[in-house]
Amino acid sequence: YKFKEVPFHFSDRTAGKSKMGADYMYNAFIFIIKSRIKDFMNSRFGKVVLAGAVGAVFQLLSYFMFHYFVEIKNIFDLSYEFLLQGQTLYPRFVIAQLLSIEVGIFITFLVNNVWAFGDKKLHGFKFIIGFIKTNLVVVGGIIIQLIVAQVLASFFGIGLIRGYIYQVAGILVGLIWNFYFYKKVVWKISK
Repeated sequence: YKFKEVPFHFSDRTAGKSKMGADYMYNAFIFIIKSRIKDFMNSRFGKVVLAGAVGAVFQLLSYFMFHYFVEIKNIFDLSYEFLLQGQTLYPRFVIAQLLSIEVGIFITFLVNNVWAFGDKKLHGFKFIIGFIKTNLVVVGGIIIQLIVAQVLASFFGIGLIRGYIYQVAGILVGLIWNFYFYKKVVWKISK
């Protein structure tokens, strides 16, 4: 037997009343949305996005601690801000960001290794090498996060809530970079 698609073409109704009411249309719309979300969640990109979301949550949670010790208590004895070629930079914010980013990278790497790239799971020495590679390839994503955050901070100022907002913006912008290099370098997936 051969399978073949036989399309059905609706023609405009010329008489009577449709049995497909608003309820039917609503349920069809919800079904399509759920199907697309399920497809996305089962795709590797969807899994990487979710792994990144888990890492981002840990990054933002740890940022609260680093914000307190680095930005408020100033344990590294850094100035609050300084000018570099007319651009205001916030070194305490950058250090707190970098430390919390590393927490996020580690958690994201663990979740990606177990789930998103579970079919290519790294063990032992390859796990350590993979984590080092992850840190090297996400440097671009980190630079993107730092630039986005510094630019936003220079326009809108600095503060705990704004620091969170700037980091989320940077995470979203850096996501595409990180996904591409996870696939091509860390867990090497060829087409």
